[in-house]
Amino acid sequence: MNLLLLFQYYFSEKFPKASLEFIVLKPRGEKGLDNWDSVLDLVQKELSELKFKENDVIYVSHQAGTPAVSSAMQFVTWANFGQRVKFLVANEYEKDSVEIIDSSKYLRGISIQQAKGLVSTSPGAAKKLLEKIEDVDGGAIAELNNKIDFFNLNRVVNSNGDDFSIYIPV
Repeated sequence: MNLLLLFQYYFSEKFPKASLEFIVLKPRGEKGLDNWDSVLDLVQKELSELKFKENDVIYVSHQAGTPAVSSAMQFVTWANFGQRVKFLVANEYEKDSVEIIDSSKYLRGISIQQAKGLVSTSPGAAKKLLEKIEDVDGGAIAELNNKIDFFNLNRVVNSNGDDFSIYIPV
């Protein structure tokens, strides 16, 4: 039996209301599906051709295949579809066990790490990232606002009205 037919049957039974889009990855050139860079490019190209409605929930089964394929699927679907992605995770030891994992926890962690990296050089960008996340500590936002004010020199009042010169009291 063709593996694609098996997948179609399984997913149509488990998710009868979902429309199914299957992507078959075919490596180009000498690099196979275990080469991280070429697989990332391949997955980006294949997924860019899929069109979804703005409110569609996108379920991704990413466990089959090589670690490079799995990681590329996670990375590209998060980047392209964000909070709308839910991952289907099967437990190979439990028959008929499929868990749906909401990607928002992962995205939250990634966004927080990105914001931490931006705090010293681009506090405004860090604040923008954190504002999109639920349950962010208000103290962290206030601290970022202070850094933004400092970098923007909002604490200095220039009496001549020239926004581009810095007033230094003598």
